[in-house]
Amino acid sequence: MNFYNLNYVENQANLNNYLKYGVMAVAVLVMLGGLVLYMRHRLQTKYRDLAIMMLLVLVFFGGVQYSDYKQASSQRDQTSQMAGFLASVAKDQDVPQKQVYANATQLSDGIVLRINQRYYRVDLSADASSYVLHRTHLVNRHVQLHE
Repeated sequence: MNFYNLNYVENQANLNNYLKYGVMAVAVLVMLGGLVLYMRHRLQTKYRDLAIMMLLVLVFFGGVQYSDYKQASSQRDQTSQMAGFLASVAKDQDVPQKQVYANATQLSDGIVLRINQRYYRVDLSADASSYVLHRTHLVNRHVQLHE
């Protein structure tokens, strides 16, 4: 079972978006380079073709980005809720934030927390504004901690 602390939750949220933006930036640069070269050498259509291919790559990634927008927005909200939740639990339990781990990166009912070598199941209210911790025991004691 994997457990993640507050630092991991905050850093992991943006990694996938950075990769998508990087690919899109490279495609824009190649497309602009192809357009400049096409304008310089109008008789050579290979540069125009390169620019058109990069435009199609941008359209494709734009479509993927748009279709993932709603899902990413929801995940971002849940991840930020999880970061606030872990900080709140650390404060309520009077332990450092580095000692609070969760088995999920998104806030949901039934997640398991690890606090000072003890495990707790979280029951959230319907609007996730309050929670109850129930002491629990793991069947599989093999735990990996991600920071």
